[in-house]
Amino acid sequence: MRNILFAFVGVILAIGLLIFTIRLFSGNEDFWFCQEGVWVKHGNPAAPMPSENCDGSTANPTETPQPKEVNIIVEEPTKNSIVGQTFSLKGEARVFENQLNYKIVNQSGDTITSGNIMANANEMGEYGPFSNTITLPSETPPKIILQVFDYSAKDGNMIDLVEINLNYVRSGR
Repeated sequence: MRNILFAFVGVILAIGLLIFTIRLFSGNEDFWFCQEGVWVKHGNPAAPMPSENCDGSTANPTETPQPKEVNIIVEEPTKNSIVGQTFSLKGEARVFENQLNYKIVNQSGDTITSGNIMANANEMGEYGPFSNTITLPSETPPKIILQVFDYSAKDGNMIDLVEINLNYVRSGR
């Protein structure tokens, strides 16, 4: 009976030693695993969380698409409006130092006229109304594009561009 007990304890110890050895030498215990559609950290993995979803798609599950914020809203003129030699530009803007710009361009993108406008926001980061009267030269083509935009304070590139197709009709026709 004593021999059976020693054999049983020996087998248990051997199994325990085997499990310990396998865990010790089996490799990295620090990894990411998928649980109910979410990546879960096991231990302290050196690799970043996988970029694909647990279902195999390539979007990062912690990133949600952010809606693009509209910083310039043009209320007047509206798309495909008929404008004469002078017309009103009105809207609201939330732009750097309340200053925004406009251009009237032809179908090829050549500038016909341009200028800048100040929005009247009470606080930084709030929308402020703007308005301006634009005067077009008499040689303006019948199809034009109004561009209202801001210049990036970072690199000077055009940002927050709003484009509106317009139809120009010369007075006295």
